[in-house]
Amino acid sequence: MSGGDWQIYLILLLGGVLLAGAEIYLPGGVLGVIGGLSLLGALVFGFVKFPPAQATLNAALILGLAAVGLLYWLVVFPRSRAGRRLTLEKDGHAFKSAGHELENLAGATGTAQTALRPGGLAWLNGRKVDVVTEGQFVEAGEPIRVLSVQGRRVIVTRAASSATGPA
Repeated sequence: MSGGDWQIYLILLLGGVLLAGAEIYLPGGVLGVIGGLSLLGALVFGFVKFPPAQATLNAALILGLAAVGLLYWLVVFPRSRAGRRLTLEKDGHAFKSAGHELENLAGATGTAQTALRPGGLAWLNGRKVDVVTEGQFVEAGEPIRVLSVQGRRVIVTRAASSATGPA
């Protein structure tokens, strides 16, 4: 095997290991997939360029390296200091999204801070909230009432809409 072949083999092998390792800190799957393909390329390249006995040894080393890396990733890494910083320690059942604080706005009254055409900002319970009407336009400064809260969506109407008639 020529010196250029060794360089290609080592680039594929070391590149695959480095990219698969980088996947730990830059998750998303892309680097891990490219690293895995690079290791697979090194394995195939080794079978094409090396004598059969050496190719088999290199394949065993690459597969062994992959198995050790996977074992490290699943068993050792989550317990390491870096692993604890990158993973959640709780299951997330107790986490609350910002939408829970909006649930108590149902039925509240306030003032349109901006023109609601149909969405905009309003003052409700002493704070600025992103709101939307059911299609009607409400001018800034008009009193409003919260009809319902659906997740992060706060639906409002004019507070005096029944007395003033259609908009």
